[in-house]
Amino acid sequence: MTKRLIHILILLANGTFVTAQHLAGMKKSGMQTHQEMIRKIPYLLYFPKDYDLDSAKRHHLVMFLHGSGESGSDLEKRF
Repeated sequence: MTKRLIHILILLANGTFVTAQHLAGMKKSGMQTHQEMIRKIPYLLYFPKDYDLDSAKRHHLVMFLHGSGESGSDLEKRF
């Protein structure tokens, strides 16, 4: 039982040292409009360093759907 508790404590302690990846890719921002939309919606695009539009290499799409805590109009302040 003591050994198990020690392992759990080590795992919990290691979790405090984990950090997010650095966003090293390119960043683009813009506004998207649609004929039926009343307002413009700001967005940010991040591309990996090795991103090439003409390349056959495929990249994953990650979408971040924010909640009310991330609301605001200045996208640069959030990143």
